[in-house]
Amino acid sequence: MSYVVGAMTMKQERTCSRRLTDGHKCQAMALRTKKFCYFHDISYKKRKPVRRNLPPIQVLPTIPKLTDALSIRHARTNVMNALAANQIDDAKGRMLLYALQVAASNLPPHKRSFITRERG
Repeated sequence: MSYVVGAMTMKQERTCSRRLTDGHKCQAMALRTKKFCYFHDISYKKRKPVRRNLPPIQVLPTIPKLTDALSIRHARTNVMNALAANQIDDAKGRMLLYALQVAASNLPPHKRSFITRERG
């Protein structure tokens, strides 16, 4: 619509059609060919679902049968490498290292020779 005021013509600006919580209309200008202002127009658009990164797949390190000191040392090395590469989380790594510590302490004394470093 346009009004003639004196020698000038003025266009009537469309206002946003959104009703506020107090019942009043929004006083912002509506976008061209739209019923709402910029703020209320984007709030009515359907949003694309946010693409979330999936957590990394937990790959358990290869743990051999814990029969002697060498197999325990090998398993401990595999667990530490998996922790360093973020293949397993810290809590699971702590649990596995503690289990290996318990397994090492349960070995008979004559099989513990490879676990501790020889000094000399």
